[in-house]
Amino acid sequence: MTTAQATESAQAEVGLMLTPTPAGTAWRVTDTRSLVEDFPATFAALQTGVITQAKSRVITEGCTDLSAAAATETRVPPQAPRQTTGQLRAAVARAVKREDGAA
Repeated sequence: MTTAQATESAQAEVGLMLTPTPAGTAWRVTDTRSLVEDFPATFAALQTGVITQAKSRVITEGCTDLSAAAATETRVPPQAPRQTTGQLRAAVARAVKREDGAA
């Protein structure tokens, strides 16, 4: 099965379970795939219940430059469970800025 076929299949399954629009289904699958592939530590924290889905989204959306994602991801999650989403957003922004400055 190709990646495109797997993505299409996942979108169909999610669509059947949640009944969102096709665009909403595609967004969820793309968001999840990015989380699993590009942010493994954040995904692990979400999967084990250490952080919420909202906090995982703050981390992934804050790291739009994937070259800085790995370094940023290792700095942020330890404090994430104790932070509000606003505090986490600020911490991610600081970590990304530090990583950009180091490059």
